[in-house]
Amino acid sequence: MSASGQCPQRALPLLLFPENAKRWLNLLAAAAALACAALPPLAAAVTIVTSPGSEGVSIGSTRTLTPTIQVAEGSPAPTFQWYRDNRPLHGETALSLVIQNVQPADAGGYTLAVTSGGMTVFTEPAFLGVSLESTQKVWGDAYEFRADIQHPNGNWYDQILMTGPAAAVRADPGQVTRTSFIDLNDDIVQVEFSGAGTLTIILQSSTAAAFPAKYNQELAYIKGHAAMTVTGADETTNVTIFSVGRMTAFDPTGGYDLSKPPSESNHPTLNQNPLFKTGADYDGVADVALLNIASPAGSFGGVRAANARFYAVTGNTGLLAPKVNFTGPVYVHDVAAYDTATPFLVTGGIATGEIRITGGNLEQPNAKPVTIAEAPSVSMETGTSSHGELLPALENAGQIIRNGETVTGQVVTPPAVRPQSNAQTGFRVRSDFAATLNSTDGWAGALNENVTIVADRPFRIRFEVEWKSILGGARQFRLQYRRNEVSWTDVEVQDFPHPESATPRVSIVSCAGFTDGAPTENILDGSPARFTAGAGISLAGQTSSWAGNGTHGEFEWAVVVRLFADGPVTNAAGDTFEFRMVEDDGEPMDAYVNPALPLTIPAGHVGGTFVETPGRIGPWQASNGDLYFIMEPTETNNAFMMMKSTDEGRTWREVDGANRPPTRDLESVDSRLIGATIHIIHQVTQSARYHSFRTSDHPTHPDTWDVRGELAGTVTAVAQTASMAVRSDGSIVAFYLGQEKIHYSIRSPAGVWSQVMTLDAGLAPNQAGPQAILGANDVIHLAYYGTDGTIWYRRFLADGTLTARQQLATGAGTSRSEYGAVLPLLYHSATNTVIIVYRLTNGKLWERRIVNHGEPTAAVQVSDRNVVRNAVDSQQPAADAVLDGQTVHVLFVEQSSRSLFSTRDDGGWQPSTLQVANILGSWVRGNVYTRRDGVRVYGYIYDAGSDGGSGMNRFAEIVLGTP
Repeated sequence: MSASGQCPQRALPLLLFPENAKRWLNLLAAAAALACAALPPLAAAVTIVTSPGSEGVSIGSTRTLTPTIQVAEGSPAPTFQWYRDNRPLHGETALSLVIQNVQPADAGGYTLAVTSGGMTVFTEPAFLGVSLESTQKVWGDAYEFRADIQHPNGNWYDQILMTGPAAAVRADPGQVTRTSFIDLNDDIVQVEFSGAGTLTIILQSSTAAAFPAKYNQELAYIKGHAAMTVTGADETTNVTIFSVGRMTAFDPTGGYDLSKPPSESNHPTLNQNPLFKTGADYDGVADVALLNIASPAGSFGGVRAANARFYAVTGNTGLLAPKVNFTGPVYVHDVAAYDTATPFLVTGGIATGEIRITGGNLEQPNAKPVTIAEAPSVSMETGTSSHGELLPALENAGQIIRNGETVTGQVVTPPAVRPQSNAQTGFRVRSDFAATLNSTDGWAGALNENVTIVADRPFRIRFEVEWKSILGGARQFRLQYRRNEVSWTDVEVQDFPHPESATPRVSIVSCAGFTDGAPTENILDGSPARFTAGAGISLAGQTSSWAGNGTHGEFEWAVVVRLFADGPVTNAAGDTFEFRMVEDDGEPMDAYVNPALPLTIPAGHVGGTFVETPGRIGPWQASNGDLYFIMEPTETNNAFMMMKSTDEGRTWREVDGANRPPTRDLESVDSRLIGATIHIIHQVTQSARYHSFRTSDHPTHPDTWDVRGELAGTVTAVAQTASMAVRSDGSIVAFYLGQEKIHYSIRSPAGVWSQVMTLDAGLAPNQAGPQAILGANDVIHLAYYGTDGTIWYRRFLADGTLTARQQLATGAGTSRSEYGAVLPLLYHSATNTVIIVYRLTNGKLWERRIVNHGEPTAAVQVSDRNVVRNAVDSQQPAADAVLDGQTVHVLFVEQSSRSLFSTRDDGGWQPSTLQVANILGSWVRGNVYTRRDGVRVYGYIYDAGSDGGSGMNRFAEIVLGTP
């Protein structure tokens, strides 16, 4: 391509690229291609098969650039011309370019023009830079002026001073390397570099070192127009470019504190640093030529050049980072091409979704179009000079092309779209709830990306807020939400999984990753305005006072959206939760970029709150395969809920919630499924109540409550433990605890309850923890705990009489915390055997059996690990037992790890097997049944760490095989 952009030898009627470069524009020739579009196309005489790759090269080594080309048969022999940054390299007219003794002055983007048969094609640019060793911080015309400088923003810097036209620098881990020079407008320019790779700076039109003309400083600077190349970059690499002004310079007099936000009393104009000359004409913007970026991984952090204007009169100008994806922002004040220069804003993908032009207008003095590549939009936004002066967002005045086509109207976001007043300008959702406040990891999505949130799983939302006015005092913010676009509501402060006094749909919760009020750092990169630290909010209803006048800040909230809330009410899968920050008086900001987050419910998640001292509470399987489970919605709303699953436990919902039993406080519940009815005994402090629920296979009233809150007996309980058996005639015998003894009452087939009777009224010891199960011939087997640490067994016969009691064990403990030592009983009908599993004070589970009404078998140890005792003050072990054929299966929560283990009696009790690790478990209950696919399973629901709170009930299975 000629310098004038014309079409020598009809060079550019058709642009050709290798197959893997279709997304890469013919950047160097795009403007000329438009000028030649009227010419008829020619057959391809030459094709670029491969282009040289970009790389960092060791100092002093030799690099040879050789593309692979293909010349059509019969076409003239090609001619060649090499370019660097779109400037021809004189005398370099061979297919290969050999660069010997590579130095910083050799850095740039190299392309080869190949001409044959009246057609010219170009290779992709190969970005070449030097690669410094880890022991080298600077090479070439520069030196480290000062090391390890701590800035008021908390970062550590190494200061580099240019002494000639070309130098290369790298950054120490965790630090920033800042390189200084004077631009052609006599402003001191700072180029900050951090992360992986090497930055090479070439000062075009450089002059000898001299004192700065516009600053009072006796330090000699090199003056020139910077063309910069970064090689070896990855997602940790960042570049920032700005000029030294009253907003960016430290004031030793204290008139202006750059670590605090600008205000009427702390404005950059009050900066009395003697560095600034009275009457000097500072434009407050750095002037540079070009920034090339190459990344082997195709990734980069961010380019923060909101205070930098790119311009050139020859060659390339702007940003050239083809196929490089940015995790951070891309800010550029402006790009302007004069004379024969060509303007670019070429990147791969950008997490923010846009290249942000801060105060510029992209008008090109030479009328050439600005070439972009993958960036989805170019946003025209407000900027700030280095003296703190706002640079208003301007309308775009340039033509934008992509792939040779004009896309201006498609990609340019006009100033009106970006708020020019107080605004919530961005957000990001963090899924790693345990991450530190200012970690750059653990995000669920990119900036301003609406991601799916999970019910009953705390997450964090980080907001970016711009406060445009530089006047006004400190302010505080609150968080609001709205569900499915209905109405805005303040987010309450209630912890998870243990709320203090209520359980709302959404609440602000505590987070161990940071303390409330901890200061934030600028990690969202959505706003070009100066940063003032906001705060992290943990279990607090409002932010600490923030005086970010004229700046932007970030605030991160710890939040949870629950499946069940007080009411009780339910949040459903697919509900959308939108969040925003408002001032403490509820006044909204002028503009918002709000997260609108859809809710999902993981497979097997049940939510809600476990019955505190459960007997058999499910899952019960109806004859059609539907599953049922009893629980409460929240810790603070003790409603009785019947949960149902129609898909083998993957999803659960409440059924017939409008007709729940009125009796609340599910301290102790036991149930039995008989036919299509679940019979339930429920003890509260002053009474025992009976309920019944008809399952989906009921012939006339499917999925409905039948009996609700029926009084089974009046008794004042010292603790709640109830059990029951349903006899063949439909009568029900219920056992429940009083002040000292176990009591029982009988419901006749007609539905009438007997008077309350007492078990062993005149015998010691006192009793607790009854567990009952129906055996053959309507015999009810009963086991219970004695307050002297004993375990007892007897039978309740069909005629209402009781057999003599038999002592099964001692050493079960003597405190109230031991009351529920006996697990739900098991009965094997073929051998007329009742199996009694119980826990002793040593933490182990044991079992004894009564075969055909004989003497108890010898005690056998069940668990090889200690079991959680008195889980959440419930007087019972965190364990469950079921029977599959003749095999007994036991699930238990191990005391030290709080993990869930299983064991089974298979020719003897087997070593325990881990089922669910580190759940802080408290309860587990399950049943054996056959799934619709014919597979036999032990289906169970366990509390995965609420420790007596709510929101962490989950369903799982142990596959047992086929019947």
